[in-house]
Amino acid sequence: MKKLLFGLMILGSISVFAQGETTDIGKKDGIVKMKAYSPGALNLKIKNNLIDFGNLRIYNGQNHSVKCTISDSSLLDGQNATVHIQTTGESKLKLEGGNSYVLVQNYLEPSNGSTDKNIELKGSKEADFNVYAIIQNKEAANNAPAGQYKGSFEVTAFYDI
Repeated sequence: MKKLLFGLMILGSISVFAQGETTDIGKKDGIVKMKAYSPGALNLKIKNNLIDFGNLRIYNGQNHSVKCTISDSSLLDGQNATVHIQTTGESKLKLEGGNSYVLVQNYLEPSNGSTDKNIELKGSKEADFNVYAIIQNKEAANNAPAGQYKGSFEVTAFYDI
């Protein structure tokens, strides 16, 4: 009888030990987030890439603009994409053959002078926007040395990923 009781005690302790192993005490899980992108066929067209300020002596401070179009032929029907547009913000019209220049502010929103913004491509897979330029100091433009002035600035479009 002692042996039977002793055997049952050993069997009971093995059962308790086995039950302890099946619980998840001390188990810790971690979440690993994943992210990827696949670049599309983003295209930027500048319809007329010349801003002509004309005669600087009579420049009166008006904005000039060019029309741009972004598109992506790889978007599937019903897909949307956010495209981020940026300009350099400031550029120079430089006197050819000299060191004089006139500062030009370039921006995307005439109301607040913003140099970047997001544009949604929806359905048609194409969106138009304007880029504006204004000479920062009208008086400096009116008093600029005689000659031909040239300059440029960049407009960049990329996916806002």
